[in-house]
Amino acid sequence: MTGFSELTPILLIVALLGSISPDIDHPGSWIGRRLRVLSLPISSMFGHRGITHSALMVAAILFTGWHFNFSSQYLNAFAIGYVSHLAADFICKSGIPLAYPLKMRFNSIITIKTGSFAENVITLFVSIACGYIIFVNF
Repeated sequence: MTGFSELTPILLIVALLGSISPDIDHPGSWIGRRLRVLSLPISSMFGHRGITHSALMVAAILFTGWHFNFSSQYLNAFAIGYVSHLAADFICKSGIPLAYPLKMRFNSIITIKTGSFAENVITLFVSIACGYIIFVNF
């Protein structure tokens, strides 16, 4: 597994791509607007925060990466980014369908509203922490 001492700009970009990928199911998201050819059908079949926000999708990504023998560094970086997005959505009131195809949504005991002051504070803290990690490693 890749440690922080092995971070590279490419791995950070791969993790960033992983972190925005779950929102491919929302045509209005940053990635959804750029990949409408994928976003629209996924959205119409599964809705927002459907299969792309589930443990099933994480397993599919890991299996596909393993099956096609992707570099473990890049696969790990993408998966870490992907799971970080799910963790952020997990603390939102609407939760995520972690056990998809079951309709039940899961969220944390303490939740925050998307777009709230609390979300902005958490985002700022995580961004500063990531910036520190990048600064220390480059």
